[in-house]
Amino acid sequence: MGWAELLQKDETVVAPWLGGRRIVSGVRSWTIDGPLPPEHGWYAFTITGGRKARTGAPAVADPELFAKSERVCGYLIGNRLLADDVALELDSARIIDHTRVVYLLEPGLDRFSRILAAVHDGRLVYLQPQFPLGPEGDVLEAFEDRRPSVDHVAGVTPALHMVYRWYSWWRDEQERQVRAEEERQRREEEEERRREEQERQREQEQRRRIERAQAAERERLAQAALERRRQREARSTRRASHHTIGSVREQARRVLADAGAELLDWTQGRRSDQAVVSFRFLGRRFRSVVRVPGLRIVEAGICLTDSHSGERGDDRFTLASLPAVIAQAQRQNQLVVLRW
Repeated sequence: MGWAELLQKDETVVAPWLGGRRIVSGVRSWTIDGPLPPEHGWYAFTITGGRKARTGAPAVADPELFAKSERVCGYLIGNRLLADDVALELDSARIIDHTRVVYLLEPGLDRFSRILAAVHDGRLVYLQPQFPLGPEGDVLEAFEDRRPSVDHVAGVTPALHMVYRWYSWWRDEQERQVRAEEERQRREEEEERRREEQERQREQEQRRRIERAQAAERERLAQAALERRRQREARSTRRASHHTIGSVREQARRVLADAGAELLDWTQGRRSDQAVVSFRFLGRRFRSVVRVPGLRIVEAGICLTDSHSGERGDDRFTLASLPAVIAQAQRQNQLVVLRW
């Protein structure tokens, strides 16, 4: 084989893609030329010459790539890692500030899971689950029993204790927000009933005035009211027919596409006026619950709770604006994914 053939021979490199156009393998790095992979994962890249690489097919993970990489062990909070050697944080809401995003997590990891991650190009990549230290089962049981603390459990490390505190705080916040939402809805329903009662009384008074009028006029007004009611019902029926599952799903697809995201799935939510939307954005998957119609966010699938005020911000956004919120949180390293 001549030197010209050697120069033309392409090289294949298997590496993780974590976003952007840079891939790294050992001490070498390349810039992706052409289309990017559809989502975070392991891929085979063809080195086309110089420091350029072309995206290939998905590949099997190669842990040997991290043989000389720094390792970090700790506990998961959502898709983030709290390292074993974390400094103590007394404010439960700020514990999340001491975590780092872990890429390429395998699905199905439980609460209080202990994992091992490798530092790759300045980011953490999931390697494998770690054996529990011993008290994790008792800590999970205490969480399910809603114990205020795990002081009764022996051998709890500072990191595990902080994870327990964050999950307990987050659960309390979610339940508080649910109660607040239920109370808000109750007040709205009471107000609506009050308005309906006032309207009913006004209509009754109007009917009494009409009954005092001539019989012909009373009949004419009654027929006119009946016709208006029929027209309102017909318009309501026509509007309702427009909000079919297909039309709302197509609306969701369009607004996500306009924001640079891709609709993956659409399913019925727990309530008839809710739907679960799965979409891909910035190379990863997200699942959110939206209200139908309108596509206003009910549960964003990411943590939007203000760490200072505890206020939940999910319902401030729509499906159209959510990708921008995700992108901003990603840039600020504040993204906590709770559904994927």
